Amino acid sequence: MVNIKLVKKQENGIFSIMNIQNYGIKIDKWIELRDGFWWDSQVIYSGQYKNDKKVGRWDILFKRTDLFSKYEQLGGGYYDEKGSFKFGSWTELSDGFNINSKVIYKGEYKNDKKVSRWDIWYQETNYDQFQQIGGGLYDQTGDGTKIGRWIEISDGFENDSKLTYKGDYKNDRKVGRWESYWNWLGNKKMQNYDAKNALVLKDITMKKIQLRLENGLSQQMGLVYISKSYIVVNIKMARKLVNGQLNIGRKARNNLYIQELNCMMKEAMELRLEDKFNCGRNSKMSRKFIFKVNLKMVEKLVDGIFILNMIGTLNLCQNIDQKYKVVEDHMMRKVMGLKMVFGKRQTIVLGIVVKYLTMENI
Repeated sequence: MVNIKLVKKQENGIFSIMNIQNYGIKIDKWIELRDGFWWDSQVIYSGQYKNDKKVGRWDILFKRTDLFSKYEQLGGGYYDEKGSFKFGSWTELSDGFNINSKVIYKGEYKNDKKVSRWDIWYQETNYDQFQQIGGGLYDQTGDGTKIGRWIEISDGFENDSKLTYKGDYKNDRKVGRWESYWNWLGNKKMQNYDAKNALVLKDITMKKIQLRLENGLSQQMGLVYISKSYIVVNIKMARKLVNGQLNIGRKARNNLYIQELNCMMKEAMELRLEDKFNCGRNSKMSRKFIFKVNLKMVEKLVDGIFILNMIGTLNLCQNIDQKYKVVEDHMMRKVMGLKMVFGKRQTIVLGIVVKYLTMENI
């Protein structure tokens, strides 16, 4: 008679119930924790094993963070009885699913490959219903190839960064024009911008800044590195109007960044008023905007130095080259006048602020 034992394993307050046969072969009922299980992403899987392979119905359950919440089913589907292949209708959770990014996918599997229509659904709060925000088609060959028009979400899609992309696939490759859409905080209307033009303008801007740093300032290498490592599309920015002045809201873990940025933002706002480039004072100027891009400030640890990747909003209007030069020259004189005693980190951060605040206010 085969020796079978029942094991209970506690992890993060959740008991995983499992039947283990000799030699570690999984059988019968299992409740498993999802990879990345954490307090804000309490996702578990419940189903049957047969000879170490998933069979039959498997459910996906999620528990919210409040004290009295219970696990509720959000997804699941069926495995065949032979080789753990998914088939039929499935509802799956996104890789980054958590309390602030409740995104699910609904569609069909055939021989463990996605086929036909798959839709993307999103729930902003616990009181909202899931609503469809994207999706597209896989071909019927069963090799998971995307075709036709798709709407996809960005990596890191969450409640305060609802960035999506719309365009066409051909043989699983993106072709033609792709547009990016975001949801401005507090505004349900989605807008778009030309990602290609944004990247071209970023490249031109960085070249101009580099030319002005060729007088020997060591900041040049830092700016070149940042320009290569930074992706314009996946950014967001929070703006607040306080006492009639445009302030930039941001998240920062380092108090030193807060002090530095507040000081630099004050100088930048004074410069805007002096040069009369405060576009926000006149709503008629909005007709001159080519596009707007939300920027998201992100901190990364690179070679032991915190680098502030981005802040601000990219606001562009006509006659950009002439106006850009006036503001940039003024601000670059401030950069070159800084003493090196502030250190490499402060100089790099100011270089980024110069770049994006200049682009914001033209």
